[in-house]
Amino acid sequence: MTPVKNEAERIAKLSSSLSRLEMKFPFLWIVVNDSSSDNILEVLENNLTFQPDFVLDANTSGRIALGGAYQAWQVGVKFSIKEISDFTHLMKLDADVELEANYLSLLENSMSDKSVGIVGGVLLNDHREQVIHVPGPVKMYSKHCLLDLADLPLATGYDVMDEVLATKLGYGIRVIPGALFKINRPIGASQGLLHGRRRNGMVCRWTGYYGPYFLLHLLRFLIRKPFVFGSIAMLIGYASAPKSPYSTELQSLHKSHQKSLILGLLRNPVAKLKYLYSRPGK
Repeated sequence: MTPVKNEAERIAKLSSSLSRLEMKFPFLWIVVNDSSSDNILEVLENNLTFQPDFVLDANTSGRIALGGAYQAWQVGVKFSIKEISDFTHLMKLDADVELEANYLSLLENSMSDKSVGIVGGVLLNDHREQVIHVPGPVKMYSKHCLLDLADLPLATGYDVMDEVLATKLGYGIRVIPGALFKINRPIGASQGLLHGRRRNGMVCRWTGYYGPYFLLHLLRFLIRKPFVFGSIAMLIGYASAPKSPYSTELQSLHKSHQKSLILGLLRNPVAKLKYLYSRPGK
């Protein structure tokens, strides 16, 4: 399920990667067009290696900070539940992603495990990324888990709080180290890097970041473009964030998880950092 907003320049690379996938099970590709103003519909109809099975229309705010991408994605979710009732899993797959050929085949065992609610791989780019949660651009949900997340607000931060709620409900979250993907632009840069960093800070506030964890988060982004200014924008976003759409219970659960990570880091920093920022496939 790929929500798109003016992604005509990037959708072809995703399509090509889908055409190369190695797997045993069938799948459908659904694209949800959120009132794009570029020629995305023409590209979807004529210029792709792998054609979408359905192209749906959505009309959200279009703003990522207001959850537009998740609201557009939800249009596809509702369509799938109504029209494709026998599906077992649904993947949110962003338009700027390229999957390695063996990506889905490496997820098959976890997808057959009914205890696993969310599964996905690891982002492979120029920076070391944490491998403790499934990245938002490639989230694969079991149908049962997805239905149980129905009341979670469709707002920025959804791809953090979905795992918090899924864990609370007893579902396993599984990251497959060898399943690799890349993104064809810097993370959070769809509306500009500084805007993305500010939005990241707002998400940290909304999802209940533990103070020391947020500090480490800021330090990590000091050495990523836009150097220093990105962390400043993140801090501004955190300080100016409006009231969170997420419950205080979920925020507390998220904070407790981050606190346990910090304690583990203090007990054995070398081993913990090696695990958090491992580079599978390298």
